[in-house]
Amino acid sequence: SHPYVMKGGDVGVMVSGNCMAHLYLDIANRERIGWEILSGHFREFIQHLSSLSSVDLLLLPRADGSCDVVGGGGRARVSCSRAAGATGAAVNPHAADARIAYEPITGDPLGLGGELRALSPSAAWERCLESPYPDALVQVLAISPAPRAGDVIVSASEGWDLRSRWEPSLHVSGHGALRRRHMLVPLLMSRRVSGTPRRTTDMFPSALQALALHPPTGLDGSSFR
Repeated sequence: SHPYVMKGGDVGVMVSGNCMAHLYLDIANRERIGWEILSGHFREFIQHLSSLSSVDLLLLPRADGSCDVVGGGGRARVSCSRAAGATGAAVNPHAADARIAYEPITGDPLGLGGELRALSPSAAWERCLESPYPDALVQVLAISPAPRAGDVIVSASEGWDLRSRWEPSLHVSGHGALRRRHMLVPLLMSRRVSGTPRRTTDMFPSALQALALHPPTGLDGSSFR
């Protein structure tokens, strides 16, 4: 817990914001190997975590780029592929040619009503918007394969602060979780726009376009100007 480093445990923990935590289960191994390999040894540990009132969702990144989501509603798998006819190896869930799927395994932890297939990033945003976890499908796929992400990622329950035990000053709010209160960001503008603001990553290309500057290629966001 920054700025403190504690050694000697079996599992490494890094709190991101104060309501999300990354757990590194095999701390002697510098390569992420995926939940399907770790599950045999850490299954009971995950069952214990999921029973804690402080834990709302668990993200279990898999070696193939998909991610299992575990919560009170059961377990489901989120995955991303390319649209038919698209080329390229890496799949960015923000890319226009990305197609996102949600497959309930033992339930519906994100509260999306069942199986979803071949959603574009904008369609995924629309489908999640009224759920308890706005934009969760894209966010899970953006977080879970990141090189520095944990083997297990914890999203805290409402009202819990995962850093409060070590924080020198009192927190009066929280951020970082996938819950609705953390994901919806106010946006004030002095002029009308033609598109729909969806994600904070859209702000940069939109600001550039408002200044008559051409946004560079490869950005996660898209302009709503």
